[in-house]
Amino acid sequence: MSQQTIEQKIFHIYCQFFQYKDLLKGSPALTVNPNALDDKMRASFMPTVEAETAQMVGYLMGLRGTAFTVSQMLVSLNKYYQKDDFWRRLLLEYIDLCQEKEEAAFMEESRRVRQEGEDLLKRINLYRASKKEIIDSFAAALKAQKFPVDAQKLIRNYLNMAEKNATEAWNVLTTNPAAFAPLEVVTPEGKRLMAPKEAIELNKKMGVFLRKLKT
Repeated sequence: MSQQTIEQKIFHIYCQFFQYKDLLKGSPALTVNPNALDDKMRASFMPTVEAETAQMVGYLMGLRGTAFTVSQMLVSLNKYYQKDDFWRRLLLEYIDLCQEKEEAAFMEESRRVRQEGEDLLKRINLYRASKKEIIDSFAAALKAQKFPVDAQKLIRNYLNMAEKNATEAWNVLTTNPAAFAPLEVVTPEGKRLMAPKEAIELNKKMGVFLRKLKT
């Protein structure tokens, strides 16, 4: 239901209340004369019309306040208005309107939540795509320098740490990158490729290279 339709229905109910307000002794005041409003004026008075309509409904149903659930109103309606007359039909019209508003609000909330979920999924996919590009780019640069390391693993582990602490991750990457993926100092067959001292120096060299690569 559109907002315009909701306002039209509320205004119709208010007009009925206004017409018979003199019969409702002790009822809340109805301060807007609907007969004196044109379409442009009606829009500016709608907040007052809605509030006073709710106050009148509460008065007729013996409910306090102005915010009532549909179930609350139905209980009061069946308690005080069992006879199928003008007031029962008018109050039922208001209850039906509130039910439609609740359903519309629920549908709008469902749409909003669904849209937020879709937007989040898009951001995740974009992040994953950009993350893959970063990994591939840095890994390719390391491989081009022939550093004996699992370059994909190194950059992937760096990015995982950077998500939690970017400063510390960058410090580790540029001073001790082998912490993210160890240098391959021994072949799968057990043959040593370099001495520990060489590995330390190569680790430092790799850190310097990554720092320059970033800048």
